[in-house]
Amino acid sequence: MSVYFNQLAADNFNRANEIPIASPWVPNTVAGYGTLNLISDAVEVNNFVVQGCALYSGITWPNDQYSQFTNVHTDTGKTVACYVRYSTTADTGYALFNLPGGAGFQLGKNIAGVFTQLAVNATPAANGDVMTLAAVGTTLTAFKNGVQILTATDSSIASGSAGMYINTNAGTTIIDNWSGGSASNSPAPSPVSI
Repeated sequence: MSVYFNQLAADNFNRANEIPIASPWVPNTVAGYGTLNLISDAVEVNNFVVQGCALYSGITWPNDQYSQFTNVHTDTGKTVACYVRYSTTADTGYALFNLPGGAGFQLGKNIAGVFTQLAVNATPAANGDVMTLAAVGTTLTAFKNGVQILTATDSSIASGSAGMYINTNAGTTIIDNWSGGSASNSPAPSPVSI
């Protein structure tokens, strides 16, 4: 089944450094995650923590939503994730991870900090890949560079925010050009001329 996107928010991060990244981004520090920083027109994890996440709070998120960004680094021991339906008050939501060292992609959910893998794909990840995760009803669909690579069905989480996550044990892992919005299985209606 096709998934259609309607962009409601975007951030190319092309502005002065922000330590930590500022509004409309909010950290989810409930699970002990650190903050993300905006450095040199891209996002990276704070130097003093191993993992961090930020959720976009500039809009009211529809339940059917997507999150997308460009993954700039896929070095060994580092991972990034698109978040959808993620809570700002608990470690609960859906995530599409690139596996460390570019070994593939993993789709999963966190419920109060307990992770469950929903699907995995060994398609190699590369620097510059555009990662997208969409949640429409109970169907989760993951894309790499616009091509569907994973799908799963789960009804555990009905709402939340879209955002991003970085986990790194050393060096710099970078996210760039984030966007998010509504997702559906039907294209938007065409305008009608009168």
